[in-house]
Parts: sequence; C-alpha cells; structure tokens
Amino acid sequence: MFDVVNSKQSANAEKKTNTYFFADVETTIHTNVGEKAELPCLVYGIDLSSTVISWWKAGDFQEISLGLEARQHRFFLPRRFYEDWTLVIENTENKDTGFYACQINSDKLLEKIFYLNVTGKVPDTTADAEFLKDEELPKPTVREYDFAGDQNEARSSARLA
Repeated sequence: MFDVVNSKQSANAEKKTNTYFFADVETTIHTNVGEKAELPCLVYGIDLSSTVISWWKAGDFQEISLGLEARQHRFFLPRRFYEDWTLVIENTENKDTGFYACQINSDKLLEKIFYLNVTGKVPDTTADAEFLKDEELPKPTVREYDFAGDQNEARSSARLA
C-alpha cells in the first residue's frame, strides 16, 4: 500500500538536501566610505515555507536581516529575482568592515561567508572658510534685582569667546 506520510517526508527531505549557494560569486568585497556595497548571496533549491534566510555580521548579537526585513535603514535586500538574497549596504562606514554570513536556516544550517573591506577617510563635513560668517556676538545683559523687586540693568564688560 502507498504510504502518503512517508512519501511527503521523503519529498521534503529531498528538497532540503538540494538547497545550496551559487558558488561563483565574489566573497571579498572592497568599497570606499560613503559608497554602496553589495554582498551577493544566491540561494537555490529553497522552500520558503520551511526555510529562513538571514544575514549576520561577525561579532553582532542580532541578525542584520531575517527574511526580507532588515533591522537598520542602510541595509536592505533588493530581491531582483527569486534566488537573490544579496545584502546591500548604502553609505558604507568604516565600522561596516568585517565578516558577514548569509545563512540558510532549515533542517540544517548552511552559511556563505563574505568579507567587506571599507577603506577611505570619513568625508570632511566642515564648511570651507570662505562660507563661514564671522559675526560678533552681542554682549550679555545682566539683570540685577534689589530686595524691593525693582530691576536694574547693567551691561557686562565680559566678552563671550
């Protein structure tokens, strides 16, 4: 007699064991501060009803993304096609340098490790000297009150720096 339960379990086991990463992608990514970085994670043979894809950065205690939801505004997954789980980091910072893992969480854990190297100085945000406006600050007013409640004004001779 045909056993439906065993047939389904066998089909599910077959799907899970056929899950794999596309191997021919660059795993060391170089970018400059302020630019966009893309860590290309392509996953094949997944059943999203029983599998979760997540991104982690080494040393962090919380995932960067769980499914399609990213926890930080500079991080997102564009999902250009079904197998695409590429992590995009906009406006990269020096602190983004490090190891990242694209994880397949199903009956077993599979990881593809990437290294992101962000180089360059943080852009200088100070204004050019020609655009600075130099104005003297007004001298502070000192108000003194006598015990009768009358107000006396006196100008301070102190200058603010």
